Amino acid sequence: MKILDFLKHAYQRIKYGYSYRDVWSIDMWFLEVVPNMLNDLAKNTHGAPQSFFNDDADESDEGFEKWRDTLKLIATKFTNAKAGLQIAVPSFLFYFIYS
Repeated sequence: MKILDFLKHAYQRIKYGYSYRDVWSIDMWFLEVVPNMLNDLAKNTHGAPQSFFNDDADESDEGFEKWRDTLKLIATKFTNAKAGLQIAVPSFLFYFIYS
């Protein structure tokens, strides 16, 4: 039965980009996926918003570095938020909540 559930969720993720299980824990799904995406974007970026460059200067590496640093900072904030959610409920309370 677990194999059928796995295949069902895999199919839903392929077709829709998420499964119904992801919807029920959208906060954790979001906090797991987005930081990885942002770090990958920072690593492989080929452009940056114009606001990261000076008006009088040509496009330099400085603007791209500011953009990469901003993406990494946002990813770190999401990672910290995930860690905060995971410790929000002390482990001894799980017995009362899930039993």
